[in-house]
Parts: sequence; C-alpha cells; structure tokens
Amino acid sequence: DDRNVLVEESAGGLKVTMTELFQMYIGDFAGEGADANSEDGQRNMIKWVLPWARGQKRDLLSKALEDGARLTFVWDPYNWETNGPEIPLDSRIYSPTL
Repeated sequence: DDRNVLVEESAGGLKVTMTELFQMYIGDFAGEGADANSEDGQRNMIKWVLPWARGQKRDLLSKALEDGARLTFVWDPYNWETNGPEIPLDSRIYSPTL
C-alpha cells in the first residue's frame, strides 16, 4: 500500500517514503537503538519491509539497498483521522486510577 511505503525512481535516484508510524516504532522494526534519521536505521527499515513487498516495489526497494544507491528517505506524517471519530468514554467502565 503506497500510503505506508512508497518508492519512486527518477534520474536523481530513489525516493522511499514510509509512514511515520514506522518511525515512531523504529526500534521494533529496525532493531533496538535504531536511529530513524540515520542512513543505517533507514536501510534497516527497508530490509524489514522488503520481504512483504511485491512486484516493482520489491525490485526498487532491493535496488535502494545496493551499494552506491542514491537514496532519499522521507517519513510521511500519519493521518490520525483515519482512526475514526472520538467516542466519549463511559465513566462507569473507564475510570482513571492514579
């Protein structure tokens, strides 16, 4: 799904755009201590996504991991509105305990 992982090829190289949900939980995907803004962290995210990709997207992600690949990596802001409307909590069921 291009809303989660988008790969574009141009004369300038490859551009990989991933949802910022991956960025928020990068340690779960790219290894503990992974830095979302480092080349190693971003390459490890591509490695994690690669087995789940198909067709041209898989081919381009593989190309992005090649030595010397010109890669631009972008974290795409997540659209929280897709989660649906806010539903008021029933205080009889959900009551905070501090």
